[in-house]
Amino acid sequence: MQTLYTDSHTIYALIPVALFETGGVVEISVETPQPGGGSTLTLPFTINGSASPVPSITSITPATAIAGASSFSLHITGTGFVPASEVMVNGVAVEVPTSTRMRFELPKDR
Repeated sequence: MQTLYTDSHTIYALIPVALFETGGVVEISVETPQPGGGSTLTLPFTINGSASPVPSITSITPATAIAGASSFSLHITGTGFVPASEVMVNGVAVEVPTSTRMRFELPKDR
């Protein structure tokens, strides 16, 4: 981790995004090398969860279906999909398997 020492009372750290991709509480400490040195006590640092992006649909494939036909796969492509996103089709909720592409079976009776 990249740090910047400014004086005996201040140090800055560049925290990689991989360490705070999700919300939660992490423990922060500082270590100095031997000889002497050691570790500080830890202090909790809260990482707030990010707000969900606004989803946007750019395409749906196929664009049409025949009434009364069998179930089929509908592909929805767009942006802003998160694992908690849902597609609602006449009350049928479907989880999103990736961040930009959804695929699910649309039952015949929907």
